[in-house]
Amino acid sequence: MIEAKNLKYFGILIVYTTLRGQAVGHQKRLAAVEKTDPGISEMQWPDWWEWELEISPHVEKRMGDRDFTEIDLRTMLENADAYRTDVVEGRWLIETQHRRNRWHVIVEPDPVESLLVVITAYPVDR
Repeated sequence: MIEAKNLKYFGILIVYTTLRGQAVGHQKRLAAVEKTDPGISEMQWPDWWEWELEISPHVEKRMGDRDFTEIDLRTMLENADAYRTDVVEGRWLIETQHRRNRWHVIVEPDPVESLLVVITAYPVDR
C-alpha cells in the first residue's frame, strides 16, 4: 500500500511516501506568490525535472573555471526558484542561488534516455 503525505515547511514541500513500512522523503522547492496571495503555492515543474542528471563535459570544465562542484550544482538545482525557456530551442534556463548570488543553470531534457542534461551554469551579473 502506498500512502503519500504532503507537508509545507518554510517554502519547501516535503512529500513522504510510505511503501511497505519504509518512509521515503522527497523535497520540492515552492515558489512564493507575492502578487495576489501572500501564501505559498507549489511551483509547477515539468516531468523532466525529476529525471536523473547527466553532467556535460562543458559544465565539468566550467566547474573549475567558476569554482563550483557537482554537489554545488545539484544543490543549486534542488533549490531552484524558477525556470523558463532558453534562447536555444529545447533548452531551459533554471534560476537559482549559490553562495548568496543569483545563478543560471542551462539544462536540456533528453526524452529518449529520460535524462536531464546540464549544459552550463554561471553567476548572473547584476
